[in-house]
Amino acid sequence: MNQETNKAFFLLSDQSTDIYRFHLCTWDIEHADALVEVGIEFSFKGRQPKFKLILPFVLSSEPSSITSLHRNLADTSNCKFIFNDIVTNAAPIGGDDRNGVEIEFVERDKLTVLPATEIEIRSQVVSFSVPAPPPESKEKNFYIRLLLRPHVNTLAYERAGIAKNALIYDVKLNEKRNLPDLVHELLAPRGAFSLCTINRCFCFHIVPNSFDISFVAQTHLKNIRGLEVSAFQRYLPEDLKTLREGHYTIVFNKQEGQNSFSFFTKFSKEHIGSKQIVFAIIANVFCSLLFGVYALRISWDPKRPLIEQFPYEYLVAGIILVGGMGYLGRPWAKRIKGLFRS
Repeated sequence: MNQETNKAFFLLSDQSTDIYRFHLCTWDIEHADALVEVGIEFSFKGRQPKFKLILPFVLSSEPSSITSLHRNLADTSNCKFIFNDIVTNAAPIGGDDRNGVEIEFVERDKLTVLPATEIEIRSQVVSFSVPAPPPESKEKNFYIRLLLRPHVNTLAYERAGIAKNALIYDVKLNEKRNLPDLVHELLAPRGAFSLCTINRCFCFHIVPNSFDISFVAQTHLKNIRGLEVSAFQRYLPEDLKTLREGHYTIVFNKQEGQNSFSFFTKFSKEHIGSKQIVFAIIANVFCSLLFGVYALRISWDPKRPLIEQFPYEYLVAGIILVGGMGYLGRPWAKRIKGLFRS
């Protein structure tokens, strides 16, 4: 896991491109790697733009580390959850959803969802472009959505304490104050790219509901609700198959009209619970057994039978010790069993 708290993203394009909405969604999944979704709603004139997305983490160059979600969004039930609007029509471009899909909503403008093409991954840089849209879609809004699999357990900075765990998200988009060297190299005049102008940024964090929100900027917070697990498992069936119903919360933040965007959110979870109590009992029993074994060793009479000298209380203490260790080790046993099944 990257220990940097500052999770800075940058979006660049090789031509003038109007970004109406930028969607960023982080998935903090129990007993699985974290996921990141990036959605870009844009319009352009002339040739199709080429994009570069600079990430705050290293992404594997394997094709499986990134997926274009245009075919997932061809399903109207998936669109309803992603865009929070009723879908009246979803027509695959050219009759094949591999080319993208034209989506009509009740309230929001019509969208042309296009696949990301020519995807290239180099460490923290994802390069991609879009295919030529159908003639009837010109001058309209286009949308690309990507799923990133960074192979880390969380995108947050994780701080573990004796009585409390904390997840700290400090997500930034196109912040110019501390531009990385690789962004400088891509910017004009040396490079052919420029930072995109983004009108609105939507930031979603999905975390286990065992965590409470310790801090979030109230001016940016738009909504907090329980995650509709079954619906999102239909949306990403392979990546979200370990989600449990009623175990996750989604926090929605939004900013608009800024040159750059920043979202700071802190989640915390209390440690003191049944596991800590069981652990304290195990430690107490184990220490008592050590003192008891010492007393038994110095008073041991080799001429008397073992059964007469061995205290029955040791048997009860041993049962408590084994039972407590089994209780604490049960989640790990389930996880190992699940790995063998998969």
